[in-house]
Amino acid sequence: MGLGKFISKFIPSPITKIFANPLVSLGVSLFLAWILRPKVPEIEDFGTNEFDDFERGILVNKQSNDANIPIIYGERLVGGTRVFMETSGTDNTYLYMAIVISEGEINSIEEVRVDDKAVTFASSLSDGTEVEVGSGDSNFYKNSESLIRIEPHFGTDNQATSDLLSTLSSWGSNHRLRGICYLALRFKWNQDAFTGIPKVQAKIKGKKVVTLASNLSEQTASFSTNPAFCILDYLRNERYGKGIATSEIDLQSFYDASQVCVTQVTPYSGASDINIFDTNTVLDTSQKIIDNVRELLKGCRGYLPYTGGKYKLIIETTGSASITLTEDDIIGGYNLSIPQKNDRYNRVIVGFVNPDRNFQVDEVQFPPIDDSGLSSADQHATMKTADGGFLLEGRFSFKTLTSPYQAEEMAEVILRRSREAMTLGLNVSFDAYDLAIGDIVNITHSSLGFSAKAFRVMGITFNEDFTIGLSLVEYQASHYTWASKAQVSSTPSTNLPNPFTIQPPASVTLTDQLIEYNDGTVIVALDVAIGASPDSFIDFY
Repeated sequence: MGLGKFISKFIPSPITKIFANPLVSLGVSLFLAWILRPKVPEIEDFGTNEFDDFERGILVNKQSNDANIPIIYGERLVGGTRVFMETSGTDNTYLYMAIVISEGEINSIEEVRVDDKAVTFASSLSDGTEVEVGSGDSNFYKNSESLIRIEPHFGTDNQATSDLLSTLSSWGSNHRLRGICYLALRFKWNQDAFTGIPKVQAKIKGKKVVTLASNLSEQTASFSTNPAFCILDYLRNERYGKGIATSEIDLQSFYDASQVCVTQVTPYSGASDINIFDTNTVLDTSQKIIDNVRELLKGCRGYLPYTGGKYKLIIETTGSASITLTEDDIIGGYNLSIPQKNDRYNRVIVGFVNPDRNFQVDEVQFPPIDDSGLSSADQHATMKTADGGFLLEGRFSFKTLTSPYQAEEMAEVILRRSREAMTLGLNVSFDAYDLAIGDIVNITHSSLGFSAKAFRVMGITFNEDFTIGLSLVEYQASHYTWASKAQVSSTPSTNLPNPFTIQPPASVTLTDQLIEYNDGTVIVALDVAIGASPDSFIDFY
């Protein structure tokens, strides 16, 4: 059972109103909700789980005319879906293909790979412009001619039909694929370059999204990895999102959240700063909208409460208390619980997509394997001893993360919150009606020994007796203090030889001589001495 499934099983959704209209929509952190229940989520098997399967499926070419079109936020490598394929020319020399990549409009196509080899084109890839392979590409430029022509379309709503495919009678002027990013391709058969239908992948900078200025004015759609703006786009889009009206969205909260997401942190000593949160993901539009929203929120520790008739975006980070509640404000009893052994972890493993490993699923953990640089209290052995010698391991997947440092930070926050977060449920007077999901509140209570102890509001209910029920979780600012990580070792590069490009003989020496036969005939013979080629793929001459 994954994190999302665990949450939906035990915790009311904070975005219930996307599908219904309750009088009061309860809010809860989709990122932290798992620690509120007295059960550790079932450990996922990273060899066979849905995350692995989905991410592997993104990289392959599928063939369909009714497949769901994904949404790409940020930068990802994808395979796409073949929606058109036809041959032409003498002996079917040319193979034409249209591959749908994603919803548009995207920002750019950074790279195209054919059969896992990066293609070098004669010029950059521009929207609606044909380009062929450059002469410097040894894989797909053979016998002084290009074997691949490509015409990318970025998915504008008014894009024209493909000139490359329009040479075929079956591709007409109405085949514009408006609003869809796709590649039009033509391959020329060459047995040294292709062994079958070419596999095509594209690394793209995905969907352009509207961003907000400090005065909340909407800026022209542009490329952004900011989770706040990606979530805003998905909620408002009428074609692939929910189509929520802007009047129902608290734009100020989205702008504030966007500023949290671009907080600069240093991943490791000597490195350039990075954003604390980025979104680089492929959303499966066959999934429920609420599940895709969960994924987007999970990757930035986000809340999406419905307050005052509007959706607000709140990022779980540091803050200060907005109100102090004392025994005079608390009505009735309370329900206090602290993390027990089965509620916490001493090791957390986070799965993410790693661009440095060809966008394959990778994982990091906290504490790291070498935790000698951490304080003794934070080392795995110390925590394991405190837990009676039991390994308490949690595994989580984040489809929006492509940075090992952001992923490790997630693992650290999950672990710390699981071990150091008591929960408190109580009813208070109506004086607390201004509280909202995500707010921090101080609790002073002599019986509990609390003096202005900070808690974060995770859930709010309005009771029939005009009291307010609060679900609180302990707040500690130290949980959100970014600590510099150990530098991730670079993935060793492998330069395997290309069997289709062989080295010539080392040398060729010509020697002539006169040969006289018994009948007196004299001829000139030419001896050719060939030095062996250093190429191991040479079998014989």
